[in-house]
Amino acid sequence: DELGLAEPRGEVDFASRYRVAYAGGVPQATLEDLRLAGRGIALTAIDAKRPMLELASMEVKSGRFDLAARELVIPGIVLRDGMAVVDVDAEGRINWQKLVRADAGNKPATREPTAAGKPWKARVESLRVEKVGLDYTDSSRAKPIRLTAKEMPAGLAATVETRPGGVQMLLEKVALTLGRLSAGEPAPAEPLVVLDTVTIEGGTLSLEESRLGIGRVAVAGGNISVTREKNGAIPLADLLSTTDAGLLRREVASAVKQAKAEGRPWRLAVDALEVSGTRIALSDHSFGTPVQYDLRELRARANGFRSNGKEPIRFDFSTRLAQGGGLSANGSFRLSGDQAEARAKFDRINLKPLQPALASRARVVLASGELSGNVKAQYRLRKARHVVRVSGPLGISNLQLNEAEGGERLLAWKSLSTDSVRLSLDPDELRIGEVRVVGLGAKIVVFKDRSVNLVAVVKAPA
Repeated sequence: DELGLAEPRGEVDFASRYRVAYAGGVPQATLEDLRLAGRGIALTAIDAKRPMLELASMEVKSGRFDLAARELVIPGIVLRDGMAVVDVDAEGRINWQKLVRADAGNKPATREPTAAGKPWKARVESLRVEKVGLDYTDSSRAKPIRLTAKEMPAGLAATVETRPGGVQMLLEKVALTLGRLSAGEPAPAEPLVVLDTVTIEGGTLSLEESRLGIGRVAVAGGNISVTREKNGAIPLADLLSTTDAGLLRREVASAVKQAKAEGRPWRLAVDALEVSGTRIALSDHSFGTPVQYDLRELRARANGFRSNGKEPIRFDFSTRLAQGGGLSANGSFRLSGDQAEARAKFDRINLKPLQPALASRARVVLASGELSGNVKAQYRLRKARHVVRVSGPLGISNLQLNEAEGGERLLAWKSLSTDSVRLSLDPDELRIGEVRVVGLGAKIVVFKDRSVNLVAVVKAPA
């Protein structure tokens, strides 16, 4: 009656050897070879439409409990074939919290003082999760979010121990793979992110040391949609926005803030972040007809993430565009936001997809054009001044602009390049080196009112 849980389904077998004694006024009890096996397990909250946990099987292997030593040791736990469902409602309550009814236990629980002695300790040497999926929905955000994974094989070792200052937990050897991960608004909306796999390796979490470490995070395959709507909104940015934080993010942020106030700030370290083979669709609908670029053969890596922000994070990135051309970049930046530098190379990027943006400003048709360059950029924050430096050669080749009416060639060249473009902010300055034009062609008409057609194609600002 005190649990908001419908009648559970499944079977559970329990077996163990035990020994009980009373010596020197001290009770002693041990359980040896503790085994637990479950089949067809399903837990469903009352009035829920689907189970919050389903497992085809679960197994606890060769556990040992010692009352005198206050210790529980389990060499292995295996959970197989199922689904875990986590729902956060609009008020911020998790479905698992609702299992304990608000009116359960009307009488306040009394707690006897605990005698001083050895701390209680529980250790799981190996926890494995196999072929279990995840379905997470957070409706506590202004824009709800749903995250699903078809399966999430995982493994870890865990130690929990009571201390005078509270319960301490240590997770080690954490490995997790989210297979066919999708994220976006709940159905019927299409997910904005669908990834083949997200893998976490070498994870460690220590509550005592306020430390979270990850050896490697690897993202492989899948598709990401980055769209700018006609009204300027970017759904993916809204999904990741810190201003619309759901329950989980709010609670994590609160815990981090409290730990810092108590003089034990959390330390986060990620040795390597890798992305391989993920496709990104960029689309801008603010010009009517969408401007679209599709990134293919994406390769990215970042090394040395540390939450203290003292050491720079190094990165490198490369991709090919389905519309033609390629882009690569490498450099470093600090999490503190006061320093960044990068070198970017543009390799014959097709400019034709920019036609809708150009048409909003001029009565022309961009028939062809390719951008190439090798640019170095630096950013520094010095005494509240944002210092930006950009320099390097740039060029546009095979450009042709046609008249919107009639389709005749208006302007074209085989190549236009400069050996150096230097842009700086604070102080504001633009310097362009020698400009070379090869194969220039243009249609120039002077009208009776002495206006020129090249100027007339430019639209007046709205």
